[in-house]
Amino acid sequence: MRNWEYQGLIDIARENLLLGVNVILVGPFSSEIQSERMFDPVALGIPSQTRIQIAWIDLNEEEARKRMIKRADPRDEWKLAHWNEYAKRRIEPPSHALLKRFDNSQLNDIKLEKLIDALIK
Repeated sequence: MRNWEYQGLIDIARENLLLGVNVILVGPFSSEIQSERMFDPVALGIPSQTRIQIAWIDLNEEEARKRMIKRADPRDEWKLAHWNEYAKRRIEPPSHALLKRFDNSQLNDIKLEKLIDALIK
């Protein structure tokens, strides 16, 4: 299901981009980032002139688990029940000029504004 869901998101993004609409995709896209496909509009099947910017949000494992418990979202039930298996899927992204990293362990408005500025430039 994951591949179909993500491909559907990319297909919708392509349709909007072809109409001249800016697009923001939210999701880990871990496989696409690791393979570096996410940095290549042609490989993604979106218009070649598309400018891609990617924010990778860092959060340590312990804090991520605490926040999942606190938000009590049913979509997290499997992750929490199988934490060790889920935690293995957390990856370190490749270094790439288009990837902007952000430490989300503490709220910092100034750093967040800098990230947003870097993404929209």
